[in-house]
Amino acid sequence: MAYIAANLHRHEYAKKPALQIGSTTLHWLGGSGKPILFVPSHINRGYILAVDKNNSLAYQLVNAGYATYILEWNSPDDVEMHFNLQEYITERLLPAMQYIQAKHGKMVVAGYCMGGLLALASAQLYPDMVAGLVTIATPFDFNQRRFPYVAPNADSIANLNESITAQPISSAAIHMMMQMPQVYNTNRKLIALGRKLIASDTNPISIDKVFTTVETWAVDGIDMSWPVFKSCVQDWLQENAPYRKSWVISGQVINPAIVPAPSFSAIALDDDIVPFSSALPLSSALPNNKLVYKQTGHLGLILSRKAGVGPELLTWLRSALL
Repeated sequence: MAYIAANLHRHEYAKKPALQIGSTTLHWLGGSGKPILFVPSHINRGYILAVDKNNSLAYQLVNAGYATYILEWNSPDDVEMHFNLQEYITERLLPAMQYIQAKHGKMVVAGYCMGGLLALASAQLYPDMVAGLVTIATPFDFNQRRFPYVAPNADSIANLNESITAQPISSAAIHMMMQMPQVYNTNRKLIALGRKLIASDTNPISIDKVFTTVETWAVDGIDMSWPVFKSCVQDWLQENAPYRKSWVISGQVINPAIVPAPSFSAIALDDDIVPFSSALPLSSALPNNKLVYKQTGHLGLILSRKAGVGPELLTWLRSALL
C-alpha cells in the first residue's frame, strides 16, 4: 500500500475549488446553465466522474451547458473526525447546495454509489433547493445476495468505543475490511473497460489515462470518521435501515416515497460492487422515477459516452427541467 501511495498519479481539477468547507471541497467544472451537483461515495474520491473532458459523465453535462459541480469529501479534519452522516449532510453538503442555489437557483443533486443515499436525503430534507434527484449505481437494499463484500471483523471494529479511536479509520483499512481487492480485480476490469471504450466511443479516452486514473482511484480512498464508518456498517449493512425506512437524518425518516422532485436512476447490470438487486428497490420506491439500466459495470456507467448513462441522463434532464 505504501508503494502504491508513493506512485499515485492523482487526477487534478483544472480550477481551484469554488468553495472550501472544512476539508470538503466543491469543484465547479464549467457550464453556466441549470446546475448539477455530483455527490460521490464517502469511500472513494469524486474525480472519477471527471476523468476526461469529452466522455466522462460530468463533462458530458458541462459540454451540454449545465453548470456542473462535484463535491470532494476528502479525509476528515480535526472537527470532522467526530462527524456522523447527519453532520456531513447538514454541515458540508447543505452549505455546498446553498452556494450553488445562490448562484444558479434550484439544482439537480446526483449521487454516485453510496453518495446516492446522501443525495436522496438532501432531496427529502431540502425540497425547495432540489429540482431533481439522480442516483447512479446506488445501493438501497443491503440484504440482497452478493452484497456486501464485507470482512467478518468489520462489525467488531465498528463497535470499538470512539474514545479509544482518536484518529479516523484509514482508507487502507476500509478497503481491506470491505474486501475491495476482490471487488476491484484491477487488471481484469481495466482491460475490459479499455476494450469497451475503444469499441463504443467515437473519441475514446486515452487508454493510458483511463488505466492510470482508474487504477489510482481504486486505491486512492479517503479516511473516514468513526461515526460515519459505524453508520455504514451498522445502520446500512447490518440493519438495512434505508430499505426498512429506519434511517433517520435531522429527525426525519428518509423515505424515497415522499421525495417530491422527479428522479432518474441508473443501474449497471454487470455491477460487481452494487448488484442490480440492491439498487432496483430505490428506483421502485421513488414516485416519479425514470429507470435506465445498462449492460456495463460500476465504472462503465460514468466513464464512457456510449456505453455509459450520459445520453439517457441528458435526455431526462431536458424533459425534467423544463
